[in-house]
Amino acid sequence: MAHPSRGSDTPRTWPDALSRFPPLPGTYPRWALLDEEARQRYVDWEKVVSSMVGTLRLDAGRHPDDPLLAQLVGDLSVRSEQFRRWWADHRVVERRDGIKRLDHPLVGRIDVFYEALEVTGEEAQTLFVYSTDPGSESESKLRVLADRTRSAPVESASGH
Repeated sequence: MAHPSRGSDTPRTWPDALSRFPPLPGTYPRWALLDEEARQRYVDWEKVVSSMVGTLRLDAGRHPDDPLLAQLVGDLSVRSEQFRRWWADHRVVERRDGIKRLDHPLVGRIDVFYEALEVTGEEAQTLFVYSTDPGSESESKLRVLADRTRSAPVESASGH
């Protein structure tokens, strides 16, 4: 599994939301737990984020001496009552496949299926593949977003 304190399971359709957080390891879990917008974007926020905490718990068992993971857990413990409750449950989750139900601000509800694929030769790397049902409303909405992304002006690293 990708290391959650370092990985970027970033929902690319919400870069402005994530930019409010400093570029630290664990930006995505911080956003999901600490930003009210995350609660609006995930249709089943509690299920998704409690599972995310279970994945952090799994990773903590695999990497007990990781200082970045310890820092992330400490930060979330201080800043999120929900995190503290879920962390205290000691639930361990290994995400292999599932569905994410998203509420996108431009196109509305999108259901996306995911599957985790291990990267051969890379112990701590997992590739997540996302898809929708062919011909579904979710597929159409993703195409709309892809078209918007392709037609949007590209910003340089300096922000100009």
